[in-house]
Amino acid sequence: RSLLGSALDGHLDSCLFRKDTNFGFDVPTSALGVDSKILDPRNNWTNKAAYDKSAKQLVKLFVDNFKQYLPHVDEETKASAIA
Repeated sequence: RSLLGSALDGHLDSCLFRKDTNFGFDVPTSALGVDSKILDPRNNWTNKAAYDKSAKQLVKLFVDNFKQYLPHVDEETKASAIA
């Protein structure tokens, strides 16, 4: 709720962001009322290699699922996708 509230009230406009290495979107590095540890899930895994493997599998699931929609997606959107 705090993260959503920060987004809606404009607080995130002044926050620093990092690029998610798996999905490519921007993630705030801090947000009012949010423990910064949860904003980078990899930091919450003791076994970083296990996190990386799971994240890679999750990305594959998203990519594979999205293939069914490709005939309906414009070229600009396709070009912006992560390979």
